[in-house]
Amino acid sequence: MRRPGSRPDVGGPPGAVAVLWTGGKDCTLALHESIALGHDVRTLVTFVPRRGEFRAHPLAVMRLQAESLGLAWWTIPVSPPFKRGYEDAIHRLRASGIETLVTGDIDRVGDCSNWIRDRASVSGVGVRTPLWERSREALLGAIHRERISALVSYVRDPPLDRRWLGRALGPRACHDLLRCGRAAGFDPCGEQGEYHTIVVDSPLFDRRVELRLGPAVPRPRAWQLSITGARLAPRTRRGPSGEQGVPGPSVTGRARRIPRGRGYKLDGPKAALSHLAGSSPRSSRRELSPPRERATEPYRGGVQGAEGSPGDLDQAGVGPE
Repeated sequence: MRRPGSRPDVGGPPGAVAVLWTGGKDCTLALHESIALGHDVRTLVTFVPRRGEFRAHPLAVMRLQAESLGLAWWTIPVSPPFKRGYEDAIHRLRASGIETLVTGDIDRVGDCSNWIRDRASVSGVGVRTPLWERSREALLGAIHRERISALVSYVRDPPLDRRWLGRALGPRACHDLLRCGRAAGFDPCGEQGEYHTIVVDSPLFDRRVELRLGPAVPRPRAWQLSITGARLAPRTRRGPSGEQGVPGPSVTGRARRIPRGRGYKLDGPKAALSHLAGSSPRSSRRELSPPRERATEPYRGGVQGAEGSPGDLDQAGVGPE
């Protein structure tokens, strides 16, 4: 339910869609909803500052996510002044045929309105914000309902601490975030930067992302998840008693992804995401500027974080996105 005074998305068909991508829970949920509505999703897009680093969302992991999704992934460098930098970047997307951007934005950040909507208005690119001003309980519930597997990758301390690093956002973790958010007065979805996540699996992935995790990395009033390796791995089926079975897809059914342009859509306008199956175009990364290669460190084993636990960390600590 939207709060009074919210600005719902309006307009006709969105045309060619690009989903703004950080690899976290919110953009993944926005992608789920766009595909469920039958949108023509052409590519994922990540705006990359020319100086700086993605502490909570490593680019190497995003590349693996795009490959598992079977979607193209464009990285677009942006430079200060960032207002002009983002407007120029979105103009280049428009020139490449993108008509609408989909974001995982939930609410205003601080005193700012929706940054992407304001920057996109200059070039006439539409913006859809399917998660905008939804209740936090509903959004966290949707993560579980859509079977999106996300790990906490960065926290501010306070309100959270390093013990949250590597924790999976299952029902118990979401309950803890809602409870702690009410008690401490922070956003349980992390919209104000309280925490960040990395998605390692969803029904849209054809393989899961396996991470090798190291010790928690201290930052000023924050903690960062250390990722020392990553790879794509096949899913495994579980037998009746919960034991690991033979490798295979975890989702099957009647709905299927079909190529459309450079992206894909479902064969029904609101086909159930829990029944996605079939093949999809192989992911490709594209930079709308001279490419800058970033190597992925070889994977040397490791596990994903478990629900209700700090995950595979040498040192535990507690934190939010």
